[in-house]
Amino acid sequence: MRVCVIGGGNIGSVLAGDMAFRGYEVDLLTGKPESWSHEIEVHDLEQGKVQVGQLHQITDSLEILAQADVIFSTLPSNVFCKKIKDMAPFLKKGTYLGIVPGSGGCEFCCQDLIEKGCVLFGFQRVHSIARIREYGKSVNVTSRKNEVQIGAIPRNKTKEACEKVEALLGIPARAVDNYLNVTLTPSNPILHTTRLYAMFRDYEENMVYERNIQFYAEWNEESSAMLLACDQELQNICKKFSKLDLRHVVSLKKHYEVQDQKQMTEKISHIPAFQNIWSPMERKETGYIPDKNSRYFQEDFPYGLCIIKAFAVIAQEETPDIDCVLKWYEKFSGEEYFQKEAFTGNSLKYLNLPQNYGLFTIEQVQEFYG
Repeated sequence: MRVCVIGGGNIGSVLAGDMAFRGYEVDLLTGKPESWSHEIEVHDLEQGKVQVGQLHQITDSLEILAQADVIFSTLPSNVFCKKIKDMAPFLKKGTYLGIVPGSGGCEFCCQDLIEKGCVLFGFQRVHSIARIREYGKSVNVTSRKNEVQIGAIPRNKTKEACEKVEALLGIPARAVDNYLNVTLTPSNPILHTTRLYAMFRDYEENMVYERNIQFYAEWNEESSAMLLACDQELQNICKKFSKLDLRHVVSLKKHYEVQDQKQMTEKISHIPAFQNIWSPMERKETGYIPDKNSRYFQEDFPYGLCIIKAFAVIAQEETPDIDCVLKWYEKFSGEEYFQKEAFTGNSLKYLNLPQNYGLFTIEQVQEFYG
């Protein structure tokens, strides 16, 4: 298999390095090819070892996609969905296009590719937690998962997608029943948004914070309370799509093996791989302010929580806590999601919501993902 990784950030670096080390021909599509070495070091801090992979081609030309049998995109959903139209002409029939992670409504903006004969697959969560050590040369991996969960469209290609991922990464890949299990996974769309709400809900323009805040290590019970509330609302949404097997949309309470907000706070704040991860804030002369251009804001609200809310509307499920977080973000960002309590704001027409692609009923959703 010839592989192409799109994006040279944290996850793109470790994916490219891992697969190249395993002997695959790996190309890298990046906006900064001049900053990359053909030799990429992956420093596994858990196991105390370094793996070195040799990359084949490093380029900013979309033409490289035409040579790939398998493509992994690590671009943020908001960036990927704008660029996929430019990429699409270069993808050949039969190409497997993987999204890491696979939420963000990518199944909607990739409809033309799927009809062309490409296979879309998505990871429920990233396979490792990584941070760039030296851009274009080395990356640190602080934690690796024992397995990954994969959903695919067409659904009957899920097994083949898992087999390819297992071969390329050398870890077990488990199939989920349908791609909606990927789209609704309560990872960043719930985890990040509720934390940001708790941190910045009293923020007003011209406010300055004395210091940056550790995103996880300083996690508090207010964050946990909203996290668990929104997580439960998501579980309620899933129950409404009774003809779809959504058991792999595992609640965060179950995922982290906790019973209440106190245990959740203790758990998240002490996960070793989550230490020294800072909040999306930028430094000014007088202190720190939220970085509104951060992926945390630009992706996780419009291409995460908004999508979950859109499925809630279809399911006719009330979500007061999710609404609370989104209404705060409206004020914070200047977007418009609600009109007189209805989820029909003008900003929604630009997003990957099921309604924007003709899905309005439970039956239509179940047919689309079934």
